[in-house]
Amino acid sequence: MKDVEKLRIEMNSNKTRIESHENELKRITARKDQLQESLHDIEKKMKELHEEESRYGKEKDDLEKEKLVLEKKIAAFREKNKLDDAEHIDKEVEECDKLGDEKQRAIQELREQQQNILREKDKVEYQLLTIDERIKKVLEIEQQHRARQREDHGQRHRAEQLHLHAFEEEDRQVDDQDDQLAEHRR
Repeated sequence: MKDVEKLRIEMNSNKTRIESHENELKRITARKDQLQESLHDIEKKMKELHEEESRYGKEKDDLEKEKLVLEKKIAAFREKNKLDDAEHIDKEVEECDKLGDEKQRAIQELREQQQNILREKDKVEYQLLTIDERIKKVLEIEQQHRARQREDHGQRHRAEQLHLHAFEEEDRQVDDQDDQLAEHRR
């Protein structure tokens, strides 16, 4: 009777553990989904930054080409008109240089943002990997627990062999001897 009660208690505690594991699995799965969504957002941001970087790179190239064209025009104009006083033209060239430097700084900032996003992406991927490992471990524990439950269930339904009391054994021996005597007399 004590064994049956012990098995009931163990079965109830095992059910509680299973529920706990299932809740942990749900929580881990929800966190995994959240991290995957975050990873998707990061990849989207990275794509946008790549496009913006490309656009700024093209603008920089266009400005440098425009600068070269202007410098050639200035040189041709100076030569044609024989101008030695070109302060105004030099100011325009300096402004183009400043604009080019600003674009270069913007591109550098975008690259830094891109590096930060890549680091964050790596971090999220690592978290996803550890969550997958946790899920696998919880599933293994759950399978082991179910196997143990099936084994316990099989043991509870096995037929038991009851032992005779000492006096019943003696009575049986006396009965056997009587039978033997009766046969021997025949």
